[in-house]
Amino acid sequence: MKSANNEFVAFSSEIIDFFKDLKDNNNREWFAERKKFYDTNVKSVSEQFVSKMSELFAANNLPFLADKKLSLFRIYRDIRFSKNKDPYKTNMGAYFLYTPNYEKYHDKSMGIYFHIEPGQSFIAGGVYQSEPKPLRKIRERIYEEFDDFLAIINNPKFKNHFSRLFETDKLKRAPVGFDSSHPSVEYLKLKDLTMYDLIDEDIICSKNLPEIMIEKSIALLPYLEFMFEAVDYEE
Repeated sequence: MKSANNEFVAFSSEIIDFFKDLKDNNNREWFAERKKFYDTNVKSVSEQFVSKMSELFAANNLPFLADKKLSLFRIYRDIRFSKNKDPYKTNMGAYFLYTPNYEKYHDKSMGIYFHIEPGQSFIAGGVYQSEPKPLRKIRERIYEEFDDFLAIINNPKFKNHFSRLFETDKLKRAPVGFDSSHPSVEYLKLKDLTMYDLIDEDIICSKNLPEIMIEKSIALLPYLEFMFEAVDYEE
């Protein structure tokens, strides 16, 4: 793994308490009093993190996009059409799109994601909120090449970094056109083919966080390549 030159200032351990307190005090007055802390310790460090990831992805020739505008999520919630009127998100997230050619391929559903939230921090990767057509093709490849799919997710190097599967958004039955008795059926039911691992404060607040993300990105590559190759982007 190659390194890059710029230093990364680690996230402060106080960021966890900040989001805990924000959850209990999700209002504009409380946030205004702590806006300086947010700007310095959350927003600014998040931007440094993305910049460092951009350097490391390039240095290691990895097809992930790290961009301050595209990778980071605003803390301000869009409450126009939501029953939940809390003005702020109580987490920080950074998404790095997987794409061999950003100008050519516009599917934003594949990538690796870093998430800070008290008691629920994690690093995840895979396919999230894909359009129906590419998702269908991914399911077809899993169905037809299930042994190869299992070899990827059961590889010790992969499992060491991504040992859990998000199963929150799942069909009750096999998708139309697929045999419900096929051994891959539980994966075919998934709307999001995302693997993850929980992380603790030691990783979140480590100066080595960018290098840890690179290790995980490398481990994730075979999984993403399997998905990406299933979709014919030339159509």
